[in-house]
Amino acid sequence: MKKWIATLLLISTLAASSVCFAAAENIVINDENVTIPAEMGTVREYDDRTFVPVRFVTEYLGCTVNYSETDISATITDTKGISYLITSGQPELYVLPNLGDGKLIKMDVLPFVDDNEGRMYIPVRFLAEAMNYTVDWDEATQTVILNAAA
Repeated sequence: MKKWIATLLLISTLAASSVCFAAAENIVINDENVTIPAEMGTVREYDDRTFVPVRFVTEYLGCTVNYSETDISATITDTKGISYLITSGQPELYVLPNLGDGKLIKMDVLPFVDDNEGRMYIPVRFLAEAMNYTVDWDEATQTVILNAAA
């Protein structure tokens, strides 16, 4: 009986660690503490990365977002006219400048759509750095810090 209980505990611990959605406690963007409204999603940790809802963070940065349910993708356009195409389950981000050739940036983790919310999540560091932001992590306060590059 003890072996059976120990096995169940081990399996539940492994399952919980592989799909951990513990949130960072704070997000600071350009020195301003930002709170994501509950109706726009949450900050999530998965595969040792901090994921954020695509729409909230990019709109907060002044971008527009168009979501395609058909392609399960989001196109983000910044104030300079540069577009970023993200597709759920695909390890690439396409950067499409308003003039010139685009580029493909590989991610080491996949963006995903939460089926219960219908909301797309992406690693905040990856997206922010592609958009020319610096990203820091303050372990003591569990804070993700984004700042526009100079």
